[in-house]
Amino acid sequence: GSSWRAWNVHSLARIALWSLVCTPIVSMWLELLETTFGSGEDATTVLKKLAVDQGAFGPLLMLLFFLYVAVFDALASQASLQEGIATLRREVWPAYKGSVVFWVPVSVSLFTVVPPHLKILVINLAGLGWNCLLALRMQGAANHAGEEGGKDGKRRRSTRSATVAAREKSKAL
Repeated sequence: GSSWRAWNVHSLARIALWSLVCTPIVSMWLELLETTFGSGEDATTVLKKLAVDQGAFGPLLMLLFFLYVAVFDALASQASLQEGIATLRREVWPAYKGSVVFWVPVSVSLFTVVPPHLKILVINLAGLGWNCLLALRMQGAANHAGEEGGKDGKRRRSTRSATVAAREKSKAL
């Protein structure tokens, strides 16, 4: 019914497409980790996988996500590419720190207790949750940018007060 109209179809499409693109990349990454470090569950193997996963792949994927959002929004005329790059500069580090908090326990579980035949399912379910958190973070960033106004000083995208946006930003990952 009318509740469907309340959905932000642009944001939903953006995250759905990202998830479709990301799934095979993450699957290949997990295979690479297993090939490189083995499937051992000992502390040394798990720590090596975790260090490479969170120290190399995590930041790269985060950067790619924010670049993807900037380009997607620019192509869909939702924001300028410059606005997207500004968001990337402002949000990528806080989002990465949040990703470490989210993904370290998921990765440790994946490397130690999740059976091989369920790893892709588990990582994709966790990824769905993470993508939702990122979408909320991006919406908060867009609202914050909208409250600051654009080149013409007009408010865009948001009708919420700066106080509410600041409070939400402080609670964000």
